[in-house]
Amino acid sequence: QDSAPVCGRTSLWGSHAMAASDLEPSAPPPPSADATPRPQEQGAARQSIQRDLAFNYHWSGNFCQDYLFFVANWHPLLGLFCMHPAHPWTRKSRFSILLISCALTMLPAANIQSRIDNHTLHSVSAGFIFVFVTLPVMLLELLLYQLSVAKVFTQGSDSICCKGCAWLLACIKGSCFCVSLVIALVVGGASLGFLAIGKSDVQMWAALRPFWI
Repeated sequence: QDSAPVCGRTSLWGSHAMAASDLEPSAPPPPSADATPRPQEQGAARQSIQRDLAFNYHWSGNFCQDYLFFVANWHPLLGLFCMHPAHPWTRKSRFSILLISCALTMLPAANIQSRIDNHTLHSVSAGFIFVFVTLPVMLLELLLYQLSVAKVFTQGSDSICCKGCAWLLACIKGSCFCVSLVIALVVGGASLGFLAIGKSDVQMWAALRPFWI
């Protein structure tokens, strides 16, 4: 009588024999009716993923993979096209914040630098731009981001308090975005006007180079 071939395997607990038939993959168990997630479970899982994407960082052990995932979700421009589909920071909010930051940062900074010729004044203007332009815009971006993702804390709850908080957050978010966009348009338009009046076309396009690089 032929017997199944046997191969040896050594482990920390000693060596033992294993039949070749044991190496063959076993058939998966038939799916049960309870295996399908319920809508409540799907909603809770999605909220958990959204919170992790918005506030947590995961280290998988692969530096390149984690770096590409981080860039795809957090880069101000690439994130518009490569973001995770479940990310609570939507494309609309990303584009609005990018437009606001560009109008409030690049145009005023380029306008200030274009009107200074002395090297010493250039160094002073760099500190002035950081304190009065870059830093306030960074804080504004942080505020707008927090308002954009705050909905993950109120989703999935039927309580009146959570619904009221969600409505209040939505109103605050809409008001802040509208006011910021109006200010950005005013500041950006004024900066473009000053650049057009004070510089030639070639120098003006050189000052606006960060927008297309």
